Amino acid sequence: MKQECYAFICALDQWHNFLSVIKLIWETDHKPLTQLNQKAQINKRCGRWRLKILECNFKVKYIPGLTNSMPDYLSRSPIHDAEEDLDEIKHLISTSTQTDFLNVNNHSSIVTAVQPRAMKPNFK
Repeated sequence: MKQECYAFICALDQWHNFLSVIKLIWETDHKPLTQLNQKAQINKRCGRWRLKILECNFKVKYIPGLTNSMPDYLSRSPIHDAEEDLDEIKHLISTSTQTDFLNVNNHSSIVTAVQPRAMKPNFK
């Protein structure tokens, strides 16, 4: 019961601005959730959730699991590993600087090339 109730609480938090102004019908295949707004809870967490849920104008509608196949499919469908996003890789390459690719041993030639004129022997 806790997981399904927590999912509903998260949805209420996320969409509170929209859900607080409409009459909501919460369809679930979890029968104990149908009595959540009707009786006090033994667990303190569920009691807090009940108080939060009661702030909304909603009705719980029980749908037996056999006739409620789409949510079951969505919650149990396998999730495949995401493919690498090539745009993301291009962004990483374009944000790196040219100095990232310099060889550490070649820094002495760069330093002598940018010496001020006052330090060069042919300065007039």
